[in-house]
Amino acid sequence: MTKACLKRALLLLVVTLAACGAPHPAAEPTPNEACATQGMQAAQGYGRVDRISGAYPSTAGDLATFQENQNAPDGPSGAQSSLLSRPPTDKVTFCYYDGSFHVAKGPPPDLNGVVATPAQERMSVIVFEDGTTELVAVGPKQYFPVEGPDPP
Repeated sequence: MTKACLKRALLLLVVTLAACGAPHPAAEPTPNEACATQGMQAAQGYGRVDRISGAYPSTAGDLATFQENQNAPDGPSGAQSSLLSRPPTDKVTFCYYDGSFHVAKGPPPDLNGVVATPAQERMSVIVFEDGTTELVAVGPKQYFPVEGPDPP
């Protein structure tokens, strides 16, 4: 093998190794990915999901502030966010789903033990960075607007 041929082979090997490089860390899921995977799975546990109607990237602190200042039909809800127990910089995604959802809260069971809970049209779920989820609320579309905190 000639010296020029060896140089070309070595150069090809160096270029090939450089192109492969070190392994790259996995990319963080986008809000729509988080809502389409972990959040969707959580929502489907309560009924039929027709579509993702909102996806908001945020932090635990910003979403907690949003939740505590969000208006109920008669003014600020006054509810305390469960996110206050988390570090405020934790990344979260706030997801909304439209569909037909049944949640166990409702009137007491009838004589046959059946609880007749009406189907709700909208659900919101928080997807945490580690992939865990938390059901936030369900309700009728007309009283449950799709809104979220400003992006961080």
